[in-house]
Amino acid sequence: MNKLNLEFVNLENDFVVTLDGKVCEFKKHKKKRNLSYEYQTENQTAHITVQRFVPIGAKNWWLWQLLFFFVSVFGLFNRIENKKCVVVDYEADITLAEETNVKIIIRQNSKEKNAVELVTEAVVVEHKNIKSVDKAAKKRVKFIKVFTIVFWILLVILLGILLISLIVS
Repeated sequence: MNKLNLEFVNLENDFVVTLDGKVCEFKKHKKKRNLSYEYQTENQTAHITVQRFVPIGAKNWWLWQLLFFFVSVFGLFNRIENKKCVVVDYEADITLAEETNVKIIIRQNSKEKNAVELVTEAVVVEHKNIKSVDKAAKKRVKFIKVFTIVFWILLVILLGILLISLIVS
């Protein structure tokens, strides 16, 4: 039985990590900000994928944003999680020993080309290591900002007109 100990650095909630097709459930360290996962298998290799998608880049993004717009008091408390709209796609095979320790460093906001870096003594064959910006999602973030600002300006004007009409009559 081979054991794989994964330790993740800079992993946020919107990442999906799979090992041999199974989604990983992480344990949080008490003293560190890092997350860990232990995986046991009979295989000699483990296939790992790390992916990050932008929620605002989804198919029905406008429905969710409209819902959040009203729930967040007309966009006042609406928080767009990923303003930079960075999408990460990483795929690799790790050759396992009896016990293999792997430290996975996520570099989504750095200027480096690679999104994910593996620090290990095991043999790693990378298939994909892509970090890109979802341009459609970036445009949608700008649209939401402009829409919210225009909405609040119109709301203030409307309230001003309403107040003036109440005072005059």
